[in-house]
Amino acid sequence: MKKSNPIIARSLAASPFFILMIGFLVYGIYLLGPNAPAAAAQQFPTEIDPTPTATPPPVDNFVIPNGVEVVTPYLNLRTGPSMTARIIGVVKAGDLLTITKVSPNLNWIAVVTADKRAGWVSSAPQYVNLNTIVDEPLAPPQVGAAGGVGPEIGDSQGILPPLAPAPVLLESATSGPPGEFGVTQFEWRYDGPLPRDQGFEVRVWREGQEQLGVHDAVLDNNSGQIKNLGNNTYQFTADISNAPGVKGDGPYLWTVAVVETGQGYTGYETTGISAQPAPLGQEISASTTAAMLASTTPCGPAATAAPNGQYEIVKIFYGTDRNITGNADPGRYFGIKQGPLRFGTADISIPWSHQKGEIERPDLWMFEWNEDPTKHVTLLSVNVQASENAFIDALQARIAASLTKQAFVFIHGYNVTFEAAAQRTAQMACDLKFDGAPILYSWPSDGSIRGYWADETDVKKTVSNLESFLESVSRQSGAQSIFIIGHSMGNRALAAALVDMLNDDDATNRPSFQEIIMAAADIGQSEFIDTLASPLATNYKRVTLYASTDDKALRLSQLIHRQARVGDFRDGPLIFDKIDSIDATGVDPNWLGHGYYAAPSVIDDIVSLLRDGNGASSRSHLSGVDFPPGRYWVFVP
Repeated sequence: MKKSNPIIARSLAASPFFILMIGFLVYGIYLLGPNAPAAAAQQFPTEIDPTPTATPPPVDNFVIPNGVEVVTPYLNLRTGPSMTARIIGVVKAGDLLTITKVSPNLNWIAVVTADKRAGWVSSAPQYVNLNTIVDEPLAPPQVGAAGGVGPEIGDSQGILPPLAPAPVLLESATSGPPGEFGVTQFEWRYDGPLPRDQGFEVRVWREGQEQLGVHDAVLDNNSGQIKNLGNNTYQFTADISNAPGVKGDGPYLWTVAVVETGQGYTGYETTGISAQPAPLGQEISASTTAAMLASTTPCGPAATAAPNGQYEIVKIFYGTDRNITGNADPGRYFGIKQGPLRFGTADISIPWSHQKGEIERPDLWMFEWNEDPTKHVTLLSVNVQASENAFIDALQARIAASLTKQAFVFIHGYNVTFEAAAQRTAQMACDLKFDGAPILYSWPSDGSIRGYWADETDVKKTVSNLESFLESVSRQSGAQSIFIIGHSMGNRALAAALVDMLNDDDATNRPSFQEIIMAAADIGQSEFIDTLASPLATNYKRVTLYASTDDKALRLSQLIHRQARVGDFRDGPLIFDKIDSIDATGVDPNWLGHGYYAAPSVIDDIVSLLRDGNGASSRSHLSGVDFPPGRYWVFVP
């Protein structure tokens, strides 16, 4: 299913105003930058650094050690010197690392581990001991910038030479006897980098014979045959009865090799990286084969396979008070004016090549003019339920069929269309591998930059409808746990609706929500402190605030309202009892820095929160920072 992409026409139509707004934004950022005057009312003492980090010494006086010792329980090993670089492994307290390169700002060091893994780690003293001496370097030193022997200063974008770890085979299970096998599932872990021109080759052979790939479709990870299960774990399922390496009885072995798959390769050339071979798995019962195949979707239980098998479909539930336009195009079915509260479902495609945190869209630089469900996250259909009861019946059925009996509700922010909100909801459900009901509440945002003031009016009008919707979901869905995720301006309606619910005279009839997550909240700090924080923290199990010092959209909002925003930590973190404040600075690679709630690091944190129900103090990828009057949390680099 394809449809015309209106991106160019909309951009040209709005270009004069867009340019004006960009100029306004840049000017606002200048006024609100590091040298801007302090706000009239400061909640926190200005002499305390809100995010204490080590200040690196000048390069001229800095003697770079040849090695470091990890002093934190664990530290991420990344492909580059940035919080947004992909995590390729973990090092632990006591590990000795050899330094091979240093980033220009000295905040990151390229290292090689004792087991020959290469990557970048933070050089902050709370994570590594720079006074460590490694007697025998694990990798040969490089010539430094000044001509001496030692780590090289610079080359901050480079990825180290291929000292990547070999894949680790986890399991294989087959539905037939040796020599026949039938449907077989292979699963392995690979902590090394995997560029787009590299993939995996699954090989099966009879002991003593030549290693042979299962079949051609296995080789290219971009074809969608091999599924990324998350956490660097991959899975492939196929009927290997006629695979070239399967001939006759006898013990069989299997392995996984990393191979080149890019254009220009006549075959699939090995990189020299492969797993230690292992015996092919034991027989599994035929009754489990269907369930095994069903579990191999890239989004886990959040999705089903498309009829043609070329992408996945995530079904979301929604409530909206947008008007119906009469346009049959799913992306334009709902408009920007307010209407009655409606309920329904929507189907969204997720390509096999989907990357966590991304909403894949047509790329004009790649001459992609139309949406293609096999490549892009696409709103395929919008279905309006005949009544609220019909919606509740469908929602109950979805939750009853799940293992976790959970639901999450997403409330989008400013400048978001119904189509974009549905795509984001599906992306989060996929990345969270959510086993339950993903639900969207979409209020009538204009979906345009120039609609900020109209959106401010509409988000106030939607509060009563949102309250009614949340009450229905809470009391009638049958979900044992409900999580709410609000973003940006949508948090204004969310906070107001949650507080209004507390005014119910019958306290036993109040909705119960497991977690309230407020990301990049475009709410004035004074309003939140005076009227919202206490009732939210007191009456709901836990509230989590994600904020950042990089959020340029909230800087503009502060300029407009002349008041600091809850999601902006430049004046210091907001700290309250029973509210977890998490500093997400640096995890969003986008220039605007406003969409970090869907970045891989935050998605992984939300997964941990939803799966285990643990507060920030119990999530190992967060590190506590003491700051009056309490503690807030930062992501471990």
